[in-house]
Amino acid sequence: MKRLFTILIPNYNGDQFIARCIESAQKQTYTNLEIIVIDGKSTDNSHRIVDTMRLSDPRIRRISTPVDHGLSDAVNIGIQAAVGDYALWLGNDDYLVDNRVLEDADTFLTQYSITTGINPVICYGGYKIHWTESGQFENRSKRDLDYHLMWFTDSIMCGNVFFSPRFCKQHGIRLKDKLRYCMDYDLWLQMIEKTTDRRQTACLTDRFVHVFTMRSDNITGGNIYKSTREALGVALAHTRNPLKWVGIYAFIGFQLGFQKTRELYFGAQTHFSSR
Repeated sequence: MKRLFTILIPNYNGDQFIARCIESAQKQTYTNLEIIVIDGKSTDNSHRIVDTMRLSDPRIRRISTPVDHGLSDAVNIGIQAAVGDYALWLGNDDYLVDNRVLEDADTFLTQYSITTGINPVICYGGYKIHWTESGQFENRSKRDLDYHLMWFTDSIMCGNVFFSPRFCKQHGIRLKDKLRYCMDYDLWLQMIEKTTDRRQTACLTDRFVHVFTMRSDNITGGNIYKSTREALGVALAHTRNPLKWVGIYAFIGFQLGFQKTRELYFGAQTHFSSR
């Protein structure tokens, strides 16, 4: 049976971007997919845009939540509703990098299964960052991380990770409402901890999956330091191994120091230029 992909798109007031996000999935050469938009009581025109698009494409579903409990809750609802073998969680302002992403992922997953005899529960690729203020695009290629190194980095993001909704349901894995920035990082660690074989986490090397839009007014773009600080807490909460603590503090702690220095530098520059 042909593999089914689920594209999960949590949305709140994303009428500027939601059509582009959905269209990037609709244009895929691999067509066996479902698109689930979880709408958190949007007050803009986004729900009308989605409803218009789904009239001409039955692969699109919109789930309207009766109460908006935030991003984590929306994604949890999407995971429960997903029937795909693999899900891909995109922000409403993100989009797939080209129209062959799902086809290449399907080819990789098929070959990986033949070679290893294992269907991975997580498969991640690279991604591009669009820095909207400068208009620049930055490539973030991904290499195959050792299982233990996953504790030291949250850089696999959300939109570049194909993951198994079925695995999450089987093990009661959910995004945590208390997290504001790193709920995706915590989700991957929860999944990894439930795996029994390191090969259940696979890397789609030399393949960009999505474009992450970095805006000053979105959750991550406006709070990079806070996001990294939360990542430190998430990583530490998932292990009692002192050796991993050292690695976590060294790797994420260095990022925190760099970002704080950068923040102070640009703050000083702004202060002096305004005098």
